[in-house]
Parts: sequence; structure tokens; C-alpha cells
Amino acid sequence: MQYQDRIYLDHNSTTELNSELLARLGEVKSFFANPSSQHSSGKMAKKWSEENINEIYKAFHCKPNDFEFLLHSGTSEASNTFLNLGAKDCLFYFASDHSCITQVASLLKTKGRKAIELPLNTDGHFNEDDIISIIQSEKGEGKNWLTFTWVNNETGVVWPLKLARTIKDKTGCSIFVDATQAIGKVPDAFELDTSLDCYSWSSHKFGAFKGSGFSFYKSELTTQPLILGGDQQGLRSGTLNTSGLWSTALALIDIKKSYPYKDILDLKNKIVKLVTANSSFEYIQNESCNTICLIHKSKKADLLLIHFDQHGLDVGSGSACSSGSLTAPKSLVAMGLNEKASRSIRISLAKSNLVQEKELIKRLSKVCEKL
Repeated sequence: MQYQDRIYLDHNSTTELNSELLARLGEVKSFFANPSSQHSSGKMAKKWSEENINEIYKAFHCKPNDFEFLLHSGTSEASNTFLNLGAKDCLFYFASDHSCITQVASLLKTKGRKAIELPLNTDGHFNEDDIISIIQSEKGEGKNWLTFTWVNNETGVVWPLKLARTIKDKTGCSIFVDATQAIGKVPDAFELDTSLDCYSWSSHKFGAFKGSGFSFYKSELTTQPLILGGDQQGLRSGTLNTSGLWSTALALIDIKKSYPYKDILDLKNKIVKLVTANSSFEYIQNESCNTICLIHKSKKADLLLIHFDQHGLDVGSGSACSSGSLTAPKSLVAMGLNEKASRSIRISLAKSNLVQEKELIKRLSKVCEKL
């Protein structure tokens, strides 16, 4: 099957480039200069970058006095900057967090610092009172961090930001919101709680260039630069990625203007109904509009991926950012589904799948017949 005939269903891993961005790629040529340079081209690039940062603030209804802005390579870098270098007393985290967080927690432990894994319920949510009680009994006197995954990349489970606000109010913990999977997955992805301390995104998750991402963070947070050098952003050295910043702003503006969340949810529900009609599959309930986590009653993920692939369907398994690995999804293991986790796959939808609905349903029907 030719590449162009395949149907891509792994949008939690990465998305295709935004169509508006593709149509305007030529604009990048006008602002290629280093924005730290003092000549006119550099000053133009700096002005252009500042305008794009302002557009990102506007997309989230925020202002510079709400948060500082940090352009980086994605949430993996952000978690190392704020949690590894910024955690002074204790890091509270969940086993369902992305590996860029759980591995930071493991690193902190090897340094003799305190990192505590918090319990998860079998539905992927948590007991608010239990979490508050654990934090209150274990936190240090200084800086304590709690990681909060807004939308889980493996299961699609959504944690409302109001829960993070409640925990912060009752424990005094600083909150690191992993917002990587929110845009394009939940309709309120642009509605931030500005009382929370840090948000982070990876731009390739919503149609911008790979290798770019950004964080909003409170100015009073104390941490150290992960990358040293020219001090371009204070908290991060390195020539500002102007094209990555531009692509991020443009993709956000386009999604904010119009995105078919309801249509994607309708397609998701049709797929769930079709696949679960085959008693071989179990669906993990979740609140996102696009994510379908399925568990087969007997076949391992590697065999399932082959069946889908042979029918021109690109689906995922395991963490959305390490889809080259067939390790069991850590979120399912954290939910107590240890044995089932190795038999799971993930379908994650986006706008582009809507025009493919008829062919997608046809191919899925054939896969279900074989499985």
C-alpha cells in the first residue's frame, strides 16, 4: 500500500503539519536572522518573535504579568528544567505521568532527594482527599512540586484543572501541568487557571514543527538553566528558534479559531461502537474527544499492530512519545491493569481523519473480522 493511501491514527504521538502553516511556509524566509543580532535583520526577527509570543499569550487569554514565557524543545526539556533543577524539597508524581517526569523522579531519588509516587485509581483518576493527605504529611518546608497530567497520552483520561487548583490551595504545592496532549483533545484546552505555577506544551502535538515547545511559568519560581551558553532567554541559552515559534503561534491561532471537537468525538464514538461490538476488544473509558485505548482479550500489542498495519491503519501502542517501543503502557500498569497492558493499542484521531471516515470504518471492520 502506498504511503499516501494509509490512514494515520496516531495523533497523540505526533500530528501532521497544520494546513495553514503549510500554506504560509514561505514567510519563514523573511525572518531567518538571529533575533539576538544587532543589525536590522536581527531586530526585525526579534520584533517578529515578540509578536508571535504575544499571539500565544492571547490564544490562552493570558498576559505577561500572569506568566513568564519560555520557548524550548518540548515538555521533556521543560520537566527537566523545572522539576529536576527546580525541585528543592519533594516531587510528588504519578506512575501514569510521561517518562520525562517519572525518569526525573528516579534521578532525584539517586541524588538522595525526595520523590514520592502517588496512587492512581483503576479508572485512571485519583482520590483527591488521599492525595492531599499524602502531600500534607510528606512535603518539605520549602519548594514542593506536584505533577498534573491534564490529558493522558495513552488512555485519554482527563483531569480537570480545578482539581489541581484545589490541591494547590490545600497543600501549598507548586503545580507543574503537563498540557502536552490538551490541544485538539479537549475543547477547554485554551482555558488556563492562572493560579497554577507552570504549564508546558510540545508544539508537534498540535501541528507545528517538531523540536519546538513552550512553557508558561510564574516569575517567582526558582530553578536553573538546563542549557548554558548565550543567555538568550535567561532560563535557556541557544539561538531562539524563530521558525518553531512562528509555527507554534500559527497552529494555535488556527486551532483556536475553529476546530471540530464535536465531529471528532462523534467519529470516536462510532469507532468505539464498531470495535467493541467485537467481543474481543475492551475499551478504556476516557473523557478526551479523540483517544481510543483498546485491550484485546488474547493477542499481544505487536501482533495487533501488524494486523492494523496490513490494512493501512497506523495506530499506536505504549507511550505516545516512544511508539518505537512495545513496552506496556505505564498508565494502564498504574491503573492495575498489569496483565492487560501488553495487549493494548491506541487509536488517536484528529481533524484530518474526518474526511477519511468511510474508508476508515471499512478498514476497521475488516480488522475486527480477523481479530
